[in-house]
This record gives sequence, structure tokens and C-alpha cells, in this order.
Amino acid sequence: MEKGSSLTGYHVLLSNIYAAEGNWDNVDRVRKEMRQKGLMKEAGCSWVEVAGHVNCFMSRDHKHPQCAEIYQMLEKLAMEMKDAGYKPCLNLQTGGISASEE
Repeated sequence: MEKGSSLTGYHVLLSNIYAAEGNWDNVDRVRKEMRQKGLMKEAGCSWVEVAGHVNCFMSRDHKHPQCAEIYQMLEKLAMEMKDAGYKPCLNLQTGGISASEE
């Protein structure tokens, strides 16, 4: 990465790499640099096609006309997954699969 680069993606990637390694001092340094340069991470989005209509969903977006129903369904699905024994993977480095499970 170029020193002083203003490209947000590189800063976010670098911050994520430092975080994955537990290097919190450098995470703080990179995020501080982003704030000083006015760089902001763009929100992620997903597209879902339902009945021929494409819907775009942004993280924490509550502007969709069916927002209440969507979040209600997500809660229901999360409960069903939990009841079925699903446990979210919180390990970014290995995907939560140990060598003995592969």
C-alpha cells in the first residue's frame, strides 16, 4: 500500500488483517488515520430477487417498506437455526473448522 493512500478499501483490509492477528495498536492507528482523512467504509449490501423483483438490503437499513416483516422473519429463522443446533462461526482465520473436523 502506498504511504498516505486515500483508498478506503486498503485501509479497511489492513485494519482487518491487524485485527485478525490481534494487533490492536495498529488497528487503532489505521482507524485513526481513516478518521483523519475522512475515509468511511461503505456499507455492505445484498440483493435478493423475489417474484421477479430485485430487492437491495443494506446493513442496518430500516428504509425498506416491509422492514418490520423482514426483521421479524429473520428473527424467526435465527431461532429455528438455533433450535436446530446451529452455532455461528466467529473464527475468521480458520472458518471455525478444526483439522479434526475436515
